[in-house]
Amino acid sequence: MNTPPANRLDKIKVIQKLYNNMDIKNFERNYSIKQPKSFIGGDLKSGYTQDELESKENNDLDKILAQFSEYKKYFQLEEEKKAFYNQPRAEANFEYWVKQAYWTIDEGIALILGKNPRIVNWDSIGRYSSPFINKFKEIREISERYLEENILLSKLPPATFLDWVEKIGYEIPAELSSLVNTQSLQGTDWHSCFLRELEKNKKKDKRIESMHTEIESLKKQTETVSSKSERGLLNIIGVLKNTLISTPIDQGLFKSQAELIDFLVDRYPLTPGISKSNLENKFSRSKEHIEQK
Repeated sequence: MNTPPANRLDKIKVIQKLYNNMDIKNFERNYSIKQPKSFIGGDLKSGYTQDELESKENNDLDKILAQFSEYKKYFQLEEEKKAFYNQPRAEANFEYWVKQAYWTIDEGIALILGKNPRIVNWDSIGRYSSPFINKFKEIREISERYLEENILLSKLPPATFLDWVEKIGYEIPAELSSLVNTQSLQGTDWHSCFLRELEKNKKKDKRIESMHTEIESLKKQTETVSSKSERGLLNIIGVLKNTLISTPIDQGLFKSQAELIDFLVDRYPLTPGISKSNLENKFSRSKEHIEQK
């Protein structure tokens, strides 16, 4: 990474050199800030004259230098130093956070990057872009895929989260790692507790899955029994109806189905299921069922 000169005249000389050594097409494609005109006659590049450059303040010269790839990273980092997430209040208090029973994924990412999760989180930085934010985003995107595969949980004990971070190859601040290890030795070993609970939950999940399969099997059996019971009931209704209603061959108690229904409704007005519409429906279905046999 190149560091730009501090002196104004030296900056102008650097701009001149960079500009004159640059291919015209590459310049037009990659640079949005108006650049200086060539200081050598015959060049068709357009931009500032040398007099215009010499009249500019240091800040303006820096903006021009920042457009060149040789100095872009330097100015990006300088600009990032001014961001809210690089101010003292955004620094993490490791001693406080290692005492927590768990960290969310975003909290853990902020902490391994040395930041206070309450100030530096995806809601506060997600809409911006910088080297720091890009790194936060990178780790977050990796974690999302681990979450989708149930390899990670959304809340993890500090030691568990740091184990995962180490396995995927990211650095952990030495102070944070030391404090988490000390906390595990002196206090409750949340990592071990978590692993035990995780194993218990796995066993519960298997039992629940087994019970779910058993319930589905019982449902099917119930449906089969219900279907058989309904068929038997319709047979009984059909036979009784045919016995009670007069036909050209047999003399029944009632001349028609309508007369039988009226009798039952009058005789049993408060009995559930004894209504004209329901009886007509059941008689009709019982007739269809008997005719199908």
